Amino acid sequence: MIRKATFQDVDVIESLLAPRAKVGTVLPRSREDIESSLRDFFVYESEGRVLGTCSLVHIAEKLVEVRSLVVDSAFGRKGLGTALVQACIDDALALGYERIFALTYVVPVFVKLGFHVANVSELPDKIWKDCQSCPKQNNCDETAVIRDLVTVKVEDLPGALRDPGSDPAISFED
Repeated sequence: MIRKATFQDVDVIESLLAPRAKVGTVLPRSREDIESSLRDFFVYESEGRVLGTCSLVHIAEKLVEVRSLVVDSAFGRKGLGTALVQACIDDALALGYERIFALTYVVPVFVKLGFHVANVSELPDKIWKDCQSCPKQNNCDETAVIRDLVTVKVEDLPGALRDPGSDPAISFED
């Protein structure tokens, strides 16, 4: 079951993140940082045990980031990470965000959920806000992935795009 994290989850979130931060696969998060951003975190819980976590962080107007995605190594490759990212997508949609992204080493998890690989330069707000103080700033080895959350309804399109045959300027003849 995926749920929003509570204060009782801080220790386990910290214990999930710390070893991955030590090897550089996630950025370090202090206990204070986890506590102050606790509302951003989701946890995957099974039989009373937290097996994974991730967070959804506001970066700019209409843009959010999936961060701190970690699953207990004993439970890897069982879909827990995918489920956690989907929870972030659902939350971002419910909050009205238009784009969601991540910097990741597990690109297939995100691609499976509709993200596409992008250049980090497409994320100027992220670069300005977080990358300046990152220890990997000049040697970032993560891959940026982005997904647009906005869908365009046919009825919202201009008439010529809804029915191209109605516009004499658009021809389908060869």
